[in-house]
Amino acid sequence: LVCPAGTPATLRAAVQAGADAVYCGFRDETNARNFPGLKFSGEEMAEGVRLAHDHGSKVLVAINTFARVNDVDLWKKAADTAAECGANAIIAADIAVLDHVGERVKGAAARRKAGAGTFVEGAFRVAREARGRECRLRSPDPA
Repeated sequence: LVCPAGTPATLRAAVQAGADAVYCGFRDETNARNFPGLKFSGEEMAEGVRLAHDHGSKVLVAINTFARVNDVDLWKKAADTAAECGANAIIAADIAVLDHVGERVKGAAARRKAGAGTFVEGAFRVAREARGRECRLRSPDPA
């Protein structure tokens, strides 16, 4: 069961109720549901990931908006923060985020698939959600 977690309180409720995973996002324009009172700061995300993992739940971080042309730093920072917090996955809309994670996260295998959205699992695998074919961007490091 994957549950949405719009706030730290809803993340807590979901994992205490036995959710297998929760998805959430940051309190900035990297998140499509960036409304007052919703979403997480970096500190809240780190705390939420720890709590979820303590309860055996996974955390998927949504970075589900597109970066502005020539201004992707905020989106890259969000991906870095999610990885540093120990998130199990990043759900991303922008190929620049996919590329950034594929280059910066040790051991990440980057795959691009036709369709919308990107999925980065546990800082180990990067894939683009599919509606059809898969095209390998780079092979994972065999080590």
